[in-house]
Amino acid sequence: MSYDAYIEELEDEIETLEQKLGERFLIGLSLGVIIMIVIYLLIFNIFIGGNF
Repeated sequence: MSYDAYIEELEDEIETLEQKLGERFLIGLSLGVIIMIVIYLLIFNIFIGGNF
């Protein structure tokens, strides 16, 4: 196996890893936003409910 072929194979693996990480990052980001909104709404409702 030549050096160039080895480097090309590594580059392909790095690209697929970057794609997987990107997908997971976007999923995590959207989940984080949803969780933050839910927690914010819960706290907001508790404070509003406690005042009235």
